[in-house]
Amino acid sequence: MKDFKGKTAVITGAASGIGEAFAHEAACRGMNVVLADIEAPRLANVEAAVRDKGAEALSLVTDTSKKDDVAALADAAFARFGNVHFLALNAGVAGAKGGTAWDTAPAEWDWVMGVNWQGVLYGVQAFVPRMIEKGEEGVIEATSSIMGLNTGTTAPYNVAKHAVARFMEGLYYDLQVAGSKLQAILLCPGPIATEIVKSTRNKPQAVPVEEGGLGGRAKIFHNWLHEHGMAPADVADMVFKAAEDGSFYVHTHPEYIEASFMRRVKGIVSEDKLPLELPPDFIEG
Repeated sequence: MKDFKGKTAVITGAASGIGEAFAHEAACRGMNVVLADIEAPRLANVEAAVRDKGAEALSLVTDTSKKDDVAALADAAFARFGNVHFLALNAGVAGAKGGTAWDTAPAEWDWVMGVNWQGVLYGVQAFVPRMIEKGEEGVIEATSSIMGLNTGTTAPYNVAKHAVARFMEGLYYDLQVAGSKLQAILLCPGPIATEIVKSTRNKPQAVPVEEGGLGGRAKIFHNWLHEHGMAPADVADMVFKAAEDGSFYVHTHPEYIEASFMRRVKGIVSEDKLPLELPPDFIEG
């Protein structure tokens, strides 16, 4: 996809972080922008900002874990602009307390899997058939993570991001079989300077959190991200360039990907077992 001007982008998780950066990049490229997020005040601010850049914009408060919300988003986008050419299924949450597979709260599993994984599924189901029917070039991007390619603990975030990665790999082939002009992109970010560690601000009431709010380890990681993480604008630039050159995988930190993914592959193909030690920590190297 080479030409963006006058076309339409739909972005979930658009009120902050990578999604907000996608919105600004799309506006700078002359696109119409449809913004979706669960945070109404922040969403309104981003809509105003992209309008200031000259973009035609529409925002809709959306809970991506709810199929009806995502369907309503698709209806609004197609009704307003006629077609969608760049679909960024980017909404994500980090989780709350976490824990082992057997003691993480069911409500946390439902929340994290609902937003991070089912939001991607619902987005594809709601948008892609209509995008294919239009017969135009387009892009479907989904945000996974380096955690979607490596191995490690059973944190719901990691499991959800693995699901996104495998689903998008499948979508890549589905689109070819269908003979469509649509391109799939899988974004696998490493450390990015976003607010995702603070995503409990949007959690359902049933999801338990650490006493006193953001736990000590999470607070350290949040601060580290903002000191060392890649700027979201740089991530957006990489994704739009991938749309231009037809890439599927977008790795923001290939050094992390290679180190963590290769140790998993080695276990699969040559050792028949997983490494006993956990993957290296971002902060500790």
